[in-house]
Amino acid sequence: MPYRNFTKQVGGKTKYCMEAIRTGKTYCYDSSEAREKGARTHEMFAHIPPSRRRKESANGWLNKKLKKWK
Repeated sequence: MPYRNFTKQVGGKTKYCMEAIRTGKTYCYDSSEAREKGARTHEMFAHIPPSRRRKESANGWLNKKLKKWK
């Protein structure tokens, strides 16, 4: 995956972070499992066709997928 994984201390708590290599954005989570799920989610959204990406927000698209998966 195109992410660099690392941990950092924030307010005495460990945060599990990933940095997108292409964009340089950093995303932090409370557990390593959540970080892995976040990476998969970001990758799914990155592979949506551009026409759908313009029409739907990430949350709208993911909510529709979650309803189908449940």
